[in-house]
Amino acid sequence: RGMREPVMIRQVSPYTITQDCIGDCSFVSALCVAAASERPFRRRLLTAIIYPQDSTGRPVVNPSGKYMVKLFLNGVPRKVVVDDRVPVDARGDLRCARSTNRPELWVSILEKAYMKLNGGYDFPGSNSGIDMFALTGWIPEQFRTADKDFEPRRLWERMRSASRSGDCLVTVATG
Repeated sequence: RGMREPVMIRQVSPYTITQDCIGDCSFVSALCVAAASERPFRRRLLTAIIYPQDSTGRPVVNPSGKYMVKLFLNGVPRKVVVDDRVPVDARGDLRCARSTNRPELWVSILEKAYMKLNGGYDFPGSNSGIDMFALTGWIPEQFRTADKDFEPRRLWERMRSASRSGDCLVTVATG
């Protein structure tokens, strides 16, 4: 594949996640938000859901290429088993979501597990709240700014307060 020896994770960062022509933008957005909150709040939102793991709980490369990812669907945790065979073009470049740190696998493995849970890479799309729930198990709260009882100041204060402690992950979707 034109890669150095693969590693599962060097660093969980939203700045290294990129999407290609295959995949779902709302899932990639949710992945970025979860990645952004992992280090500052010491919450293992993503690293805790990829297996196998070493003795410290850090996901590792499986020489057999098989991985288990814990995702949530319809309120139930699911164990999704995937391999490390992901879509590539004729030159061997990845066409799915990936880390810009070339040997890292975590982004592609998480996306493949989510796509498998939803029927495959020919996925029609979702919304980032549902995708965030799938990754974290946190129940999303949705707000519609067009609702007549929408109070922007109240919502802003709630989000700001909760985000300071890492208790709020925010994604935005369009209609």
